[in-house]
Amino acid sequence: MNRFVAIAAALSLLVCGIVIGALGTFVVLQRPHPLDGVRPPPQQPQPPQPPPFTREMEERLNLTEDQRQKIQAILRDSREESEGIRRELRPRLEKNLKATQDRIGEVLTPEQHKTFDELVKRDARRAQRFFLEGPPPPPGGRRGPGGPDGPGPPPDDRPPR
Repeated sequence: MNRFVAIAAALSLLVCGIVIGALGTFVVLQRPHPLDGVRPPPQQPQPPQPPPFTREMEERLNLTEDQRQKIQAILRDSREESEGIRRELRPRLEKNLKATQDRIGEVLTPEQHKTFDELVKRDARRAQRFFLEGPPPPPGGRRGPGGPDGPGPPPDDRPPR
């Protein structure tokens, strides 16, 4: 009998703990959060950060403010010019993309062609980016100065910052 009472007491204590824990959780979750409805203070807009290459160039070349501004203007003009070139080339690249897809379609069986068309429709943006902008660099690879396919010392031979 004593053993039965001890087991019953332990089980009732366990059940009470579960019920109290559940009720406590319910009460805490139902209580409004002190910051609900409070808007965070407006933040000042951050000045645009230069791209990583520009930042590295500024740091490693110890540019003066005048040099930095001139280089920023050169890069801005170059970006605008590049965008103009991209706009001019886009129709040709899109035509090439369509021709590439047609040539791939000629190699496929009818069933594969149907699946290929579905893939192209589903991933149209990614496919366009691949064909129009080129494939992404290899994993872990870098392009440009200091990278494996660019001029400059390999990343291991760079002087410490």
